[in-house]
Amino acid sequence: MSHLAEQKKLLVSLGLEAHCGLLEDFAAFCAREIAPSAARIDAEREFPGESLKKLAAKGFTATSFAKESGGRGLPYPVALACTEHVAKSCASTALASGIHGAVARGVERFGSPAQKKRFLTGLVSGKKLACFSLSEPEAGSDAGGIQCSALPGKGGYTLSGKKTYATNSGQAEVYLIFARAPEGITAFLTEKVKGMTFGHRFETLGVRGSSTREILFENAKLPEDAMLGKPGEGFDIAKSILNHGRLSIAAQALGIGQAAFEKTLLHVSRRKQFGRPLAEFQESQMKLAEMQSSLAAARALTYHAGALKGRGDEAASEAAQAKLVASEAALRVCDLALQLHGGRGYTEEGEVHRHWRDARLMTIGEGTSEILRLVIAKFALKEAQHDQG
Repeated sequence: MSHLAEQKKLLVSLGLEAHCGLLEDFAAFCAREIAPSAARIDAEREFPGESLKKLAAKGFTATSFAKESGGRGLPYPVALACTEHVAKSCASTALASGIHGAVARGVERFGSPAQKKRFLTGLVSGKKLACFSLSEPEAGSDAGGIQCSALPGKGGYTLSGKKTYATNSGQAEVYLIFARAPEGITAFLTEKVKGMTFGHRFETLGVRGSSTREILFENAKLPEDAMLGKPGEGFDIAKSILNHGRLSIAAQALGIGQAAFEKTLLHVSRRKQFGRPLAEFQESQMKLAEMQSSLAAARALTYHAGALKGRGDEAASEAAQAKLVASEAALRVCDLALQLHGGRGYTEEGEVHRHWRDARLMTIGEGTSEILRLVIAKFALKEAQHDQG
């Protein structure tokens, strides 16, 4: 069964058959407009600005947002299916778009009417790009260790400190920053301001087109209305945004793994060893079966979590499960793809190594696999205690 056919079958099972035509059109668009520049973006570490503009013009950034927010109001699983095709075509573009979407979702949920009026329309339309900045040099998985300070004063807050691994930083127009105020970790939504500069751009192993940089604050003044939510609510806001982002990462991982799988199918059908195609060897067939089955299982779990979230369920455990399973499945699929490609897979001309490098991030970003296992176990234990009264 083809990738698109499998996706459509899942959408039909969720009662979303009316959107299958839209998915077909979007898949063709990504193959035609996004995929051709992916290898160059990776090789030259080029930020995928043009690809992001094309996605925005196609309406991708507005896919699942409410119509009152300027969105298209499409079901969440449809947005995840579309995200797969973006990642299958170019992981750098998918990551930049996914982070952007997570910030926009946070503004939609937690923003004041004034913040929504100022930022949300531009974010949903894709006319303005967003950056999410939570991590610091000493605060990664332990977000509670944030030290970047937000000191209250006349008319607002003064930010000082360093943020790191901020995706889309330097390229974005809108920044969601988490800093420590006297009341606790607090979220701030801002455009570029005086005292805010960009430091080192990290040369990443994969998704090389990503603009992942440090953000430096030196007595940067933010007005009081830059605060997203209330003082001390930043950690809860971050968790909500990460919960959304985990489903996006799950879909991205699926797209990356699918690209590697399809290239492997083509390779083993054409490549001959010992006088016959690799596809005829039982060992190859077993690897192919593992690749397809793991992607199919992860896809079903991801779309299920998306359907729950689309109905208003926070689905925090399901989103964590989907991200964990999909990211690790994608990495395993890409590893098997490398193995089946042999020496060609390890070289630039083989290209599947790009997908392996891209997939490696998926097990780290938006919560490492280790942290997600703890999150999932916590939910399971809490539910068991509830059931026992």
